[in-house]
Amino acid sequence: MSKARHIAIGKKKSDAYEVLLTKYREKFPQAGREDVKNKIHSPRTNFKKELQRAVNSKKSGADSEDKFFSRKSVFRLANGRTAIASN
Repeated sequence: MSKARHIAIGKKKSDAYEVLLTKYREKFPQAGREDVKNKIHSPRTNFKKELQRAVNSKKSGADSEDKFFSRKSVFRLANGRTAIASN
């Protein structure tokens, strides 16, 4: 990726954070950019962990009773669009 493209992507990302921060400050006036980042990264990290548990369960050859099943409805809904659902 060229340096100019890399900079352009960074600018778009920065602009997007500013839009989100403006909206977030309506509810939490003292919020900063790190607060917005944490609100984005926390669910993403949790989803990745749940997905990894599901993949590891499938790879281990666990029978249907021992197979990992997420109790998080958001994970079950989103997982329908991931690679593991098609395997």
